[in-house]
Amino acid sequence: MDEAVGAVRTIWARGRWWRHGHILLNGRKTDRPSCEVSIGDVITLKPKLHKLAREAMESMAGHEVPGWLELNPAELAVRIVAAPTQDQIPSM
Repeated sequence: MDEAVGAVRTIWARGRWWRHGHILLNGRKTDRPSCEVSIGDVITLKPKLHKLAREAMESMAGHEVPGWLELNPAELAVRIVAAPTQDQIPSM
């Protein structure tokens, strides 16, 4: 389980959560990390992952959420509030 918590610390590792169907986009399951999102879309987790996500959030205390995202920790939800600029997108 610790490996899973650490696995969500990078943008590339998060793709695994998408591919395994743990992510909900506007309340609907999606398994494509490359799916298109729009401003206003809400990304959440399946309820069975809430405990794991809360543990991950505690271990990442002080981590800065990018300005183009709005985090709602109480609901474990992220809303897209703007399109990221080129310098806000990690490169390989």
